[in-house]
Amino acid sequence: MFFKKINTDLNAFVERDPAAPSKFWVVLLWPGFHAIFFYRLSHLLWPYSLGRPIARLISGLSRFLTSVDIHPAAQIDEGFVIDHATGVVIGETAIIGKNVTLYHGVTLGGLSPSIDSASQVGMKRHPTLEEDVIVGANASILGDIIIAKSAHIGANAVVTKPVEAYATAVGNPARIITKKRNKHDCEFAAYGIDIKNIRDITMEEIKLLKQRLKQIEDKLEQDDIKTQPKSLVKGKIGDET
Repeated sequence: MFFKKINTDLNAFVERDPAAPSKFWVVLLWPGFHAIFFYRLSHLLWPYSLGRPIARLISGLSRFLTSVDIHPAAQIDEGFVIDHATGVVIGETAIIGKNVTLYHGVTLGGLSPSIDSASQVGMKRHPTLEEDVIVGANASILGDIIIAKSAHIGANAVVTKPVEAYATAVGNPARIITKKRNKHDCEFAAYGIDIKNIRDITMEEIKLLKQRLKQIEDKLEQDDIKTQPKSLVKGKIGDET
């Protein structure tokens, strides 16, 4: 199972990262893959009491070498990709489904880990990412929430509420900007941002702003005419004299 997942991870890197020419290059030089390999090794040891210190040592070594911090107890399925890797943090009770992609700086964390921490031991306090989720650079997903399958989280988003399947969420706090019907409508979106839909939404918002501005200008012009002396208004609209 360990080697099967590793091989699936390798295939995922080659499929999703245009900079990855082959599995050999990924194994040799890709820190995102190195972080996943060390995680899978530490995760094998975590269930055993004697293995936990070793698992934490492996996790610490991985963090030193790759700048990625994945708790050995996190549950991560196959086909996992961390693109660019640097700064990714995945908490202890996080669950990640198949074929998930994270970009650099992503945090899968808890909301208040320092408040009454003793009562939180053994509790699910980190997010669940279902299959085919994409999370953009520097996004933070916080708390025990579900990011449903094929959802996209835009770069720098801060997500504290569940995101439904096939949706795209952006902003701080995150809001849903697009909803898809099924997986076939959700093409791979680098950094979790659907550029085409964002462009369409932006143009629509600009169009609405222009319409609103025209309405305000028309109203101001009408109010200005009403407040002017009648002789001036008559002259303005056309005096026959």
